[in-house]
Amino acid sequence: MDDNGNQNWSHLVWAVGGLLAGSWLARNEIEESKKSPAEMESPEDAERAYQEIGELLDDWESDADCETEDDYTQDLADYLDNSRLVQLKRHFDVRMR
Repeated sequence: MDDNGNQNWSHLVWAVGGLLAGSWLARNEIEESKKSPAEMESPEDAERAYQEIGELLDDWESDADCETEDDYTQDLADYLDNSRLVQLKRHFDVRMR
């Protein structure tokens, strides 16, 4: 009877292990599908671009006279046009709209 009990547990262990492995594979596939072509071709350059853009956004302070969302958007666009982002666009050959 002990052999039967152990055999039943082994099937359960295999089933749970398979479920965990399948979940891990699916999660990795989803993460890969979210990546842009630039991230897939050159992950180091993409990471450097993300860091540079993050620093630019951290440094930006909006004008006190910004009252609407359009004002904030225009102020940010002006800031980015006059910032290091122009150099970054040239370096990574990124088309920004």
